[in-house]
Amino acid sequence: MILFFTTVGFTVSIPMLVKSGRSVMLLLALSIVTILLQNAVGSGVMALMGKNPLYGLGCGSISMIGGPGTAAAIGPDLDAAGAVGGTTVAVAAATFGLIFRLRPRRPYRPPSYCQKPSARGASREPRARRTPTTRTSPRTPTALCSAF
Repeated sequence: MILFFTTVGFTVSIPMLVKSGRSVMLLLALSIVTILLQNAVGSGVMALMGKNPLYGLGCGSISMIGGPGTAAAIGPDLDAAGAVGGTTVAVAAATFGLIFRLRPRRPYRPPSYCQKPSARGASREPRARRTPTTRTSPRTPTALCSAF
């Protein structure tokens, strides 16, 4: 498994990146800048707090880009370099990042065709009642909104 994940990037080369176009090069540049900024901000904040700057690395790109697995793998190296509890800090930061990202941003709102006419600003006339013999096509908005 280590061999597989080590060799995943071997097919990438500079000529292939140049050939792929400007947007891929821009994405690569933004990714590199983001990684460096995460590490600089994390280490800087920890230094300002009087803590070991390695904790900032654990809270930076190690955990935010690598995730909990990378944080757990590199954590012992942080411990060995002098950041006591570096594994715990890195894994906790990665877990916080996952939870913060997965939280719901806003409640689900059905599409506008599922709203009642009065909610869309249409006429406020009462809707005709559907009788059991009335059938709608499964592709009509009324049938699509039945779950809402």
